[in-house]
Amino acid sequence: MARKAGWMVAVLGAWEFVSAFALHGALPAIWSPFFVGIAVLLLAVWSVNTDNVSTAIKLSWINALLGIWILVSPFAAGFASVRAAMLNDVVVGVLVVVLSVVEALGLRKEVPA
Repeated sequence: MARKAGWMVAVLGAWEFVSAFALHGALPAIWSPFFVGIAVLLLAVWSVNTDNVSTAIKLSWINALLGIWILVSPFAAGFASVRAAMLNDVVVGVLVVVLSVVEALGLRKEVPA
């Protein structure tokens, strides 16, 4: 289940990147979803493909922190008035946090004693 959660986070990262252009519209509002989407995607793919469980767990926790940023970014970056972008980021942020935590906790079971 942990690796599946990691792949779902990767898809969400890809969507966040695409949403920068599809939903955020104005130039200042696209930078956060653009860069954070790429970061989430790359970290999730790295975490799923690494053989080092400890590294995968750390990457999952980093993605959880990025998910928190995605969640608050419409309010912190000042584009909460763009309703579609704000709703998208709130939903994507919550999903990234939850799935990243599921991945990290699931991977902990794979750490050798």
